[in-house]
Amino acid sequence: MGIIIHLASTLIVAFLLLPEIILAASSMFLWKIGLRFVSVLFGDLANFATPAVFVGWGLLTLTVFPQMGPQGAFAPLLLWSYSVATGPWTWMIYKSLNEPDPGLVVLHVWFFSFGYFVAILALFFLGISMQTCFCILTAAMAVAWLITPARKNFL
Repeated sequence: MGIIIHLASTLIVAFLLLPEIILAASSMFLWKIGLRFVSVLFGDLANFATPAVFVGWGLLTLTVFPQMGPQGAFAPLLLWSYSVATGPWTWMIYKSLNEPDPGLVVLHVWFFSFGYFVAILALFFLGISMQTCFCILTAAMAVAWLITPARKNFL
């Protein structure tokens, strides 16, 4: 099961990001027809969608992977979950390097990787709850979202 999730993780994340594309396209269309306030709302929702997918994907892998084996395999499963959680985003960075504007995904991936690593360490050493893991991932992605220069276009 874990190998299948690991291999399909990039495709799963790509499907999870589809609503962002729809929201961004709707925002651009609404801007062109003059509904600027609604366009800004859709644009902000599109900018919020990426960090939300990061947090959701991270929480999903933190929930599923440690339960795939016995308690003695907790640490290796946490390390494997890190690979599954960050792998699709790293692959997307690699594929977008040849693009003229690769976007701000590198910033998001760095903060997500850092937050996920902190959550793994806290889960392993402190035995924190999934709610606390959610708060750690959300805090890391909130920082990335707040310092993203693209967000300034909609303010």
